[in-house]
Amino acid sequence: NAVVARQRIADRADEGTTMQEIYRLLQASIGERVLVDKTPSYSGRRHILERAERWFEAPLYIHLLRHPCGMMRSYVDVGMHEAFAIRFGRGRQIPFSPMQMAELVWSVSHQNIVQFLRDVPAERQHQIRFEDLVRQPEATMRAICPFLGIDYQEHLTQPYQNPDRKMVDGVSEHDLMHGDQKFLLKHKSIDPRVADAWKEHLTGDFLGPPARQLAEAFGYADLAEPESLPP
Repeated sequence: NAVVARQRIADRADEGTTMQEIYRLLQASIGERVLVDKTPSYSGRRHILERAERWFEAPLYIHLLRHPCGMMRSYVDVGMHEAFAIRFGRGRQIPFSPMQMAELVWSVSHQNIVQFLRDVPAERQHQIRFEDLVRQPEATMRAICPFLGIDYQEHLTQPYQNPDRKMVDGVSEHDLMHGDQKFLLKHKSIDPRVADAWKEHLTGDFLGPPARQLAEAFGYADLAEPESLPP
């Protein structure tokens, strides 16, 4: 019930309940199920990532990679740059183009993740690629399951079935999910062609040194030569 849920949230806020306590309450209420927090914006600030190590006992981390050009095209396509622009203040001129903002988000996020994970034991980390996930979904998910300590089930590779049960709604009909709306509006099944769809529009020659170096470190070799700088 949306009314009850909103009242509980308001009550907790009035009581001064901390986010750490909220997580504790969530974990206490789910029994043997696994609490998952998928919030990409955490990676924008390293100190937020570091809270997980302080608030939880031996948490597990899945580091999802994607080619910078693929992420950047998707980011701009769904208008995420417009949401990011709000951080600069309403009415203020945005100092970056949509593609520059996308590249900045990709670079800063992964720089923070890499630095953060250096202090996390290797057995609590699992890295996957978006490209593998869409090309070989079953194999990729079968590799994740032992890491998480769960059994593989076929519905793990059927993310578009029963979307009303995938937590993409909200407490009320007005609380829509923020992020890639293509999950709800475009895709009906995993499409391996999405992995390289960006190549129809981009070459990667515009990437700056930070993004290029990170991409190469992650094993992405299909990067065009950088654009020549003006004299």
